[in-house]
Amino acid sequence: MAFMQLADRHKVPDLTFNNVTVPSRLMDHIIRGRTTNVTVFEAVAAVLWQCRTRAVMTNPEAPAVLLFAVNARKYLGAKDGYYGNCSTMHVAVAKSGAVANADINDIVDIIRRAKERIPEQLKMTGGSDMTMLRELADDHRLDGYESLLYLTSWRNIGFEDVDFGSGKTARVMTYPQREVFSKKMPICFMLKNTPQGARVISGCVKAHHADAFHQEIAKLNATT
Repeated sequence: MAFMQLADRHKVPDLTFNNVTVPSRLMDHIIRGRTTNVTVFEAVAAVLWQCRTRAVMTNPEAPAVLLFAVNARKYLGAKDGYYGNCSTMHVAVAKSGAVANADINDIVDIIRRAKERIPEQLKMTGGSDMTMLRELADDHRLDGYESLLYLTSWRNIGFEDVDFGSGKTARVMTYPQREVFSKKMPICFMLKNTPQGARVISGCVKAHHADAFHQEIAKLNATT
């Protein structure tokens, strides 16, 4: 409920639809270049968050907020099965300038620290970081477009494997796509990986920032 209130409060018009691929080479560099285990989600989230921030940032002192959905089942000890209510929202926050200019591994660390807080937050607040976001919003420090990026992963749902008789899914997308990407907060949906990399449905930038967003991903890939 709190997340939906925040989304309604910070609606961004005219977000544009983009298909984005985070290259396998870039993900491998991030994952293999560390002594601690890094998940695909963490690597892709770090790339999207940093490259989008670089593309849209106007105030390096403003907060950059990454919101992400979390499967809470393993933290709650739930048995195997589908639980529609075993998810929660968490956030990683840093100054926009820090996100834009940090080493990509430092961005991964920010995301990992946010995930490490989940068990304690489940005990204290029922599992949400929304209080922090409300405080930022109430202090007028959030810009709905520049500050917020919501990321959710569809990688393990299995949409791509559905076959109604004519073969597996050719392309996964949201419905209705125009509504999702035209009136809500900036959002990215992670899809199942391909040999080329992590596929992402992106509705996180306006049209005049789309080229810059793609270029930032390409530059990051070229410099690793």
